[in-house]
Amino acid sequence: MFGYLRPIKNEEHENYLFKAHYCSLCKAIGKEYGNGFRIALSYDVAFMSFFLSALSGEKMETEYENCIVHPFRKRLVKKPTQIEKECSRMTAMLFSMKISDDSYDEKGFNKLPVLFMKSVFGKVINESRRYGFYHRINDYLKMNSYLENEKKCNDVDLMSNEFGNFLKDLICFVSDSAQIKLNSNHIEFTFLIGKWIYLIDALDDLEDDYKNGKYNVLKFAYSEYLLGEDDFKESLKKILDEEKWRMSLLLNHVQTEYLSLRNSLKHYSVEFDDIIFGSMVKITGSKLSFQKKYRRNVDEPL
Repeated sequence: MFGYLRPIKNEEHENYLFKAHYCSLCKAIGKEYGNGFRIALSYDVAFMSFFLSALSGEKMETEYENCIVHPFRKRLVKKPTQIEKECSRMTAMLFSMKISDDSYDEKGFNKLPVLFMKSVFGKVINESRRYGFYHRINDYLKMNSYLENEKKCNDVDLMSNEFGNFLKDLICFVSDSAQIKLNSNHIEFTFLIGKWIYLIDALDDLEDDYKNGKYNVLKFAYSEYLLGEDDFKESLKKILDEEKWRMSLLLNHVQTEYLSLRNSLKHYSVEFDDIIFGSMVKITGSKLSFQKKYRRNVDEPL
């Protein structure tokens, strides 16, 4: 399991709504595309599914089920709806197209035996051509490849905005398919969430990307620090110090936008509060202060 957007495990509440949605989406992916595709599910996609479910106003029906990860203890699982079906399709499409395009981020998948799924990649991609967001995914992958590999883009805002707009468009496609009406606040919120995910991932990967010669927008944005210092740790500290203002402003913007739409989430807002004012703040702080261990604490199994 990977990703950033999930509630913090705590004693005050069990976050049963998010867990039930995560399990529902995982099972939907397995049912529609096979168990192999479950590895493509992230907390970030589950967060977006959770967000759309909250906005839909639909009655949440649940049941207790076993699964591969929890074979002995049944878990509360939300019965899948059109939202889970569309999000599972989006997840499978993203995974298949990234693998087939050889542009998939290897973190977490190094030496993973994904070859056994190659036979179904073509089927998923061909099926996905009928849906509008296939073309959006394809356009993003091409643009991202150009900015990373050819232009060696050093514009942090440009790269994070590209991903923010990409995520926003995908959520709009899913909401249209599930007949969920989004207003301007909802759309702006998803854009900001996408921007935050991109920047946190860049911060999280910076040291490894530098050592492994992989693209990271922060490497090019702060090349003078990396070239001008013999001590890489000192250079990294300077970069993180420089990025504190950007992340602080972005978090403030996310929280302000969230408060403008919080009432529309109804009882789901309790768990969203935990993510927006808890997880995101602590993860951001940890990435800006070398506290890599925090991510492992957040990513404890649901």
